Amino acid sequence: MSTISTWACLACGARYDGHRTFCGRCWAQGQVVDVGRRLPADVDAEPEAMSALDLARMTWATVASRRYPELHLGRGAFVLVKGRRGSGKSSFVTGLLDGVPAPVLLLSVEEPPGPSLAARLLRVGVKREDFGIASHASVDQVVALLRQSKAAALAIDSVQRAAYSPRDIRHLLTVIPTLALVVCVSQVNAEGDVRGGEEYGHECDVLIDVADMRWTIAKSRYQESGGGDVRVARITDTTAPEAA
Repeated sequence: MSTISTWACLACGARYDGHRTFCGRCWAQGQVVDVGRRLPADVDAEPEAMSALDLARMTWATVASRRYPELHLGRGAFVLVKGRRGSGKSSFVTGLLDGVPAPVLLLSVEEPPGPSLAARLLRVGVKREDFGIASHASVDQVVALLRQSKAAALAIDSVQRAAYSPRDIRHLLTVIPTLALVVCVSQVNAEGDVRGGEEYGHECDVLIDVADMRWTIAKSRYQESGGGDVRVARITDTTAPEAA
């Protein structure tokens, strides 16, 4: 991933040119860290042009995952999945992606291809040939992979490490015709909030909170969420081995 060095507060998302012991916006102590900011890509200059019919499809067309049929998603959805380390969020996203009946791509920034990632795929039961995996890849290389495979869904693990902003994600959903869904994994800060402040949580269409291998809908533009009516389900499919 091609990035340049910048500093940001993990609590509120404020950015700085250098290190600070506390954040000048939210006054959090010890939360300003060195984070990546991606370099400009060729795809950034592509125009966001579509017909009125294509835009209208976002209000009625759906994207289904056979792993989680109770989760309602619309075409063009930006889904954010948050949770603490070891909560099971990567396993949830892997299973959600595997349930999409079309070519998909996992951008695994946190965990490069190797025995650990292979073990997770095995635990979740992923064996599809059209389930693509990329790790060290620029934005334009990811776009090329999506277009070559005609992928319908992209998962980014994790979105902060990959340095994709919500605007970047919306742009990909617009300029890649086959791409109907982007699911992003997010780490959380000490308070359990999305790292980098409110931008990701505000801009996403669906926010999933994962804890102790269970998931809940914290926010959704497509179905009710909150309170006792939030749907709760096991992360792993009952037909697949238990995920760690």
